[in-house]
Amino acid sequence: MPRLVGPASVAAFIALTGVAYGLKIDANPLPVPIFPVLTIVFITSGSMIVTYIAARAYLTRGVPAMLLLGSVSFIFGSTSLVAALSAGPEGSNPATTIFVVGAVLSSALHLSCAVSRFFRSPDGGGSRSVVISSIAAALLLASSVAVVAFQGALPTFLVPDGGMSAIARGLLAVAVATFGLASLLIASSWSRSNVLYWYSSALAMTAVGLAGVLLSDWVFEAAVFWVGRIALCLGGAFLVWSVRAAERVADRPNSVVAELFKATVTDAARPDLFFRDGEGNDG
Repeated sequence: MPRLVGPASVAAFIALTGVAYGLKIDANPLPVPIFPVLTIVFITSGSMIVTYIAARAYLTRGVPAMLLLGSVSFIFGSTSLVAALSAGPEGSNPATTIFVVGAVLSSALHLSCAVSRFFRSPDGGGSRSVVISSIAAALLLASSVAVVAFQGALPTFLVPDGGMSAIARGLLAVAVATFGLASLLIASSWSRSNVLYWYSSALAMTAVGLAGVLLSDWVFEAAVFWVGRIALCLGGAFLVWSVRAAERVADRPNSVVAELFKATVTDAARPDLFFRDGEGNDG
């Protein structure tokens, strides 16, 4: 896939978001529950694929940041799915709460992944028990968010006939900024790696998608909401594509995703090291 696709897609959706919001365009609802379908196909399924491959890669490389990537993918995919299934035709407070909190947690973990690239990675494989514990912790965290949201234990995120509350808009704005920052950190060294290129594009597209949802005030009929949700789906597709890119350049199938995290500040400037495997041999 041409390299212009990532930045061009992000730029196009920024423009579409601006136009849809500025013109206050409304979209007619479809007779099928399109948002749950899109979430399952592009976001949840993609996140499960990334979680699985990141866990396999951690077992080979032993890099903790891979666990972060697997965990963040699992959290965002599962919370997005629960939010989509429980939103109803007009949206609901629990669905909005789950989606916003899941987005904030995911953005923080993605930023941790981006920052981790500036530290030297350990050698050796990871522990299967650590992988299981990490996925279990992600499942527990996502489940806890859903439980407290349905119990109404958190502040109101969606006011009936009033849109998102101030706290929901504030947290969603934080998620947009954090995803954007993580994308910029990854973009600083994407010129030598298709993996980092697509990962950065995925984070940027997710930030644009969340911005569209924020500007829509959680109104499903608003065209800017549709633009935002489609951008989120593309962000999920780009994330899977980044893993696929890692798989193509990896020397062994189990070293997938290692390209995301093995380069240090010094290594990133050396193209001869960037595509080497964990033992320092040319891949």
